[in-house]
Amino acid sequence: DDMGIDHYEYYLGTSSTCPTEGYTISNNNTYIYDITSTGTYYVCVRVVDKVGNILSLVSQPIDYSRIYSVTVRYNTNGGTITPNTSSYTWTTDDTGLIYQNGNIYEQVIRHGTPADLANYNNSEFINITPTDDLNVVSGSEWICLSGCSEANKIFNQTTEYNTSDFCDVTDNNCTVVLGLNLVVDTTAPTCTLSADASTITASASDTGGSGLVYYGWDSSYTGDNSTSKSITIGTHTYYVKDRVDNTGSCSISIIATTKGSYVDCGDYLEDSGGCYYWKSATPNYTAGGDCWCKKSGSSALTIGSCYISGSSAACSCPSGTSVSSNSCTKSVSSYSCSSGYLSGSSCKVYTSGTTVTTYTCTSGYTKIDNSYCYKTG
Repeated sequence: DDMGIDHYEYYLGTSSTCPTEGYTISNNNTYIYDITSTGTYYVCVRVVDKVGNILSLVSQPIDYSRIYSVTVRYNTNGGTITPNTSSYTWTTDDTGLIYQNGNIYEQVIRHGTPADLANYNNSEFINITPTDDLNVVSGSEWICLSGCSEANKIFNQTTEYNTSDFCDVTDNNCTVVLGLNLVVDTTAPTCTLSADASTITASASDTGGSGLVYYGWDSSYTGDNSTSKSITIGTHTYYVKDRVDNTGSCSISIIATTKGSYVDCGDYLEDSGGCYYWKSATPNYTAGGDCWCKKSGSSALTIGSCYISGSSAACSCPSGTSVSSNSCTKSVSSYSCSSGYLSGSSCKVYTSGTTVTTYTCTSGYTKIDNSYCYKTG
């Protein structure tokens, strides 16, 4: 508009038909309405220039549903709160309800926007110390004291929660009070041991909630905490103690491996005598059959002899005679071996395999390496 905009007029209603009056006049091209009830709304806008021309606009329907929320308050539930942390002052009333700088400390969780809870042991914020005979279980730090749909529901301070985890906020807001979940710790801490070629390593945990005050190798539960030591042969015991004097221990037994050996025949065969292979035996031949001889000009026959000649059988006649007829044949008479043992037409020849060194463990132990075996318990 060449004349320029003079002002804007806004109207919020539930009808798609804009009225002729009742507008809110503003010099801004944006306007914020505070809607206090659910329903379908329309925004009518009129833009008025400096000579009185009016451009009227109406929005698409806007469905508004109010978003409700959960207000979370916190209670020491028997613990003691640190009065000053960072820039805050913390106090409680007679019921243990926590106040921040003189006002009830509240955390608002809106529907659809999950949030995690306050940490009870934050040195810069809420910092509650349990009483000497009570403890807080990790992962179950808060218990609902009032306002929750489920009585005495347990909450994890590191988990994000939706409003539905506390109460029904379909039609209204709600307020809940979470108290520090204090329990009596009668559970002994536990530990496990493992080992590699150079080190024995320990891990410890305390599910009772009071927390570990000692974990190490001293049976008197004193001295420096430790989670590892150099491996040596023998029985090693690890000791753990929590802050209410529940104790536990675990042990590991280290022994040396047993050195041995065996022969690996590889591609050879094996029996009680060792490694062997088969090769063909050498055949021994003999000559047999009929060999007849005669003198020249005579019809009288004399007997000759068959013999082996090279790779075949031949007929040998007496002096002065020659072969008349020959049916000599060559056949195998026996077999022999230049090495090994004859078996039929084959030789069983023993040979050397590869000697392999072994390192084994006594039954019930697990091998760590070629030097050590271990057993826990």
